[in-house]
Amino acid sequence: MQVLLYQVAKKEGFNIADDYLVELADKEVNNRDSCLFVTCDRELRVRLKEKGVRCAGSANWLKLAYSKLCSDTWGNGY
Repeated sequence: MQVLLYQVAKKEGFNIADDYLVELADKEVNNRDSCLFVTCDRELRVRLKEKGVRCAGSANWLKLAYSKLCSDTWGNGY
């Protein structure tokens, strides 16, 4: 499994970081089914989904990750 992590504030040649992520989704992602973009920006999620990639809101992703990684403490007030 290949894991790529991008944290983008601004990339040269792009007006905003969102534009870079959409370009990345459109041109660099070979297997869209194995890719997940996580962002709290609803408009960015819409733009990414239009490119055919899977997206998750950051709160939902965090809840899922916590439930899988910390299942012994899930539901105990954490």
